Order: sequence, then C-alpha cells, then structure tokens
Amino acid sequence: MKKEEQLSASKTVASTSTDDSRRGVFPDWKDILAIFFVFLVVNLLSTVLVRALPGGAVAGWGIFGVYTVTLAATIAFALARVRRKEGSARGWLRLSFRGFNPTVILVGIVLMLAASVVIEPLIELFPSEWYDLVDQQLANGGWAMFTAIVMAPLCEEMLFRGIIQGGITRKRGSWAGVLIASAIFGIIHGIPQQIVAGFVLGIVIGLVYDRTGSLLSVVVLHAINNALSVFLSIFETDSGLEEQSLRELIGSPEWYWTLYGACALLLVASLAGVIVSIRRSRRQEIA
Repeated sequence: MKKEEQLSASKTVASTSTDDSRRGVFPDWKDILAIFFVFLVVNLLSTVLVRALPGGAVAGWGIFGVYTVTLAATIAFALARVRRKEGSARGWLRLSFRGFNPTVILVGIVLMLAASVVIEPLIELFPSEWYDLVDQQLANGGWAMFTAIVMAPLCEEMLFRGIIQGGITRKRGSWAGVLIASAIFGIIHGIPQQIVAGFVLGIVIGLVYDRTGSLLSVVVLHAINNALSVFLSIFETDSGLEEQSLRELIGSPEWYWTLYGACALLLVASLAGVIVSIRRSRRQEIA
C-alpha cells in the first residue's frame, strides 16, 4: 500500500514538474529569430506581389495590404509558437477595458513628447534623406494614414507588447521584457531614425503596458503618437517647415535648451518613479 502511495505521489510530482517546465519557456532566442525571419519573408513576398499588380507599387492600398498581411502572418506564427511551448495562448492577447486608464495614457503622451525632444539631437545625426521614404508613404493618402494610425498600433502592440514583451517578462522580469521588446520594435522599422525613435518610445509604451497590463491602453497610446506624427508631418510639408528641427523652429538657443532640460528631467523623474514601483511590486510578490 505504501509503495502504491509513493508511486502515485511520484507521478503527481512528475506531472506537476512537467506542467511547470512548460510555463515561461517562450520566447527564447530561436523564437525571436524565427518571428523576425517570418516577418521579413512575408513582407518581401507580399511586397513583390503588390508591386506586380497595376498601380500597387505606389497605391495607398498596397501599403495597407503589405502591412496587414505581414503583421497578421507574423502574429499568427508567434501565437503558434506560444501554443506549442506553453500549451495554450489563452490570455496573451486581451483587448479589454480591464486596466484601461485614461490618466496613464495622458501621462504616456507627455512622456513620449518629452522623449521626442530629448532624442532629436541624435536623430539629426542621420541623413534626412533616409526618412524621406516615410513621408513618401504617407503621401499616398487615406489608406497609408489608416495603416499608420489604426493598423500599426493594433498589430504592433499585439506582437511586441502582448506576445514578445509579455513572454520575456514572464521569463526574465519587467526590465528585460521592456528593453528587449523595445529593441526588437525599433529594429523592425528599418530606417535608422525610426530605429532610435522606436526603441526610446517603445520603452515608454512598454513601461505603460508593464504597469497597467492593459493592451488596449498601449494601442490607444501608440495610435495617438502616430496620429500626432502623421498630422505634424502633413502640416510641416504644407507649410514648408519639413527641413527644420525643433531647435530651428524655436529660434532661441536659451529657450530650446530650457525646454530640453525640462524634458530630460521629466523623463529621469518618471523613470525613477517606475523603478521604485517595480521594486515595490517585486517585494510584494516575494512577501
């Protein structure tokens, strides 16, 4: 009887350890490379297909089609990897109002604007011609704008925050999740200016997601950021100011560096607050 009980207990322990070993295993570096590879291949194939269609190379619907197919396929592939390694993908992508906080979104907008000011000197080191491709895409009209303001925030937050950051956070903790997902988010944009901006702004968005757990919040935050960028780009083009930096627009070096210092101070103070919040959460989890 004792032997049977011991055998039953050992099976239970083995079953439990097997279940535990299946959790928190996505993503490893192979998963990240596989997701990146799928993104590149689908993007290339869909771009070739669209360019082969009449007017597809320059039409706004072509940009929308390539982007939607690429991100949808990449998200589907990533979720398949999650199911294979974790046993289920339930709960990884929840677009609900749970955790949605308009105040946090407002703070996030302010921090992204401040971050944009702080990184501008670094962005100016790259040739402006490299960024012309983005303006050319936006010039394609409604479909391109819809892609930037609606589809990009929805799809990118599902992939980079919901799947990649969520998975890395489960394995490595909050900071690893935020930083690694933000780095991949920046790299995937390709253009050097967008790589830098994507990484920095991705950190802000990632911290909001880490603190709220709300995918909807970061989708809205990302959409507002892209909408501001799109309409600012249109305004600059129409007014002939696209070649001028914020420093040139302000004119006065004193006022510019005062604004720059205030933005930098705001970011440092916010970062310090987040660090304290994350440490407090860890202590509560341990307790």
